[in-house]
Amino acid sequence: MLDWMNRYRRNRMVDHYITQLGPALRKRYGLREQYTVPQIQKTLVAIHLNTHYLAYAVALYRHEASRNTVNLRLSQTFLDSLRAEMAKRYFHGRDSYRAHDVLGLVKTSRWRGGRSADGVRSWVAGAAD
Repeated sequence: MLDWMNRYRRNRMVDHYITQLGPALRKRYGLREQYTVPQIQKTLVAIHLNTHYLAYAVALYRHEASRNTVNLRLSQTFLDSLRAEMAKRYFHGRDSYRAHDVLGLVKTSRWRGGRSADGVRSWVAGAAD
């Protein structure tokens, strides 16, 4: 039971790392292939997200180990295993994903013009004639 609850919490936090952290990183630092550990940490704190699963945030937005990842005890081997776990869940097993691929998972829900997918706009226009 406890294992299930821990997995649930971790998966929810990873979802927040994708939907909230990713756009915040892009807004603060621009679109990149990977972000630095300090950029990830500062952004997590700035947007008030829990840092308990920081290793997963790093695995999502960084593909190479660095001095900062080693300081967090995230070796390249451990980073690769976390990335493989994330790849299985979000990228159909493709573990060569980059930060911009993670950002691609976030879809905006607002309609931004263009042709309506459900035909409601054309129906309303036809009714006005």
